[in-house]
Amino acid sequence: MNKILNIWKNRKLTLIGKINIVKTLALSKLIFSSSNLNLPKHLSHTINSMIFNFIWQGKPPKFKRMTIAGEKNKGGLKMIDFEVMNTTLKIVWIKRICQNSDSSWKTLIEHFFRERGGLSFSLNCRYDVKILNLNNVPPFYHAILKYWQENK
Repeated sequence: MNKILNIWKNRKLTLIGKINIVKTLALSKLIFSSSNLNLPKHLSHTINSMIFNFIWQGKPPKFKRMTIAGEKNKGGLKMIDFEVMNTTLKIVWIKRICQNSDSSWKTLIEHFFRERGGLSFSLNCRYDVKILNLNNVPPFYHAILKYWQENK
């Protein structure tokens, strides 16, 4: 991603042009990996810093991130915040898990949550991920539960 942004860095692009480069060329490189891996929080911050450093060319931002990420009808430019995108990609796994009831890949997930009342029980209950005993649950599934709990 950094290599792609460096290639486009010295071109005289408009703000909208830079946002299009980020969305189509840079972030597209990360979507598949980030949807299937548990990324550390600091990596999300680093990616966002790289993106916004590219957009503002290392200068102080002229708009708040939430403004630039807002809808166009509200004055925004629909820029993607990588942290929000990463959270969304994790939450979509809950939808996949719930919709594909007979899928064989779901057996592994069910195995990890069997002793906690099953996956559907874990998804529908109010809980605090910090106090759950998730020692034998892979970090990816732990992250999915955390994002689900934070955004439910």
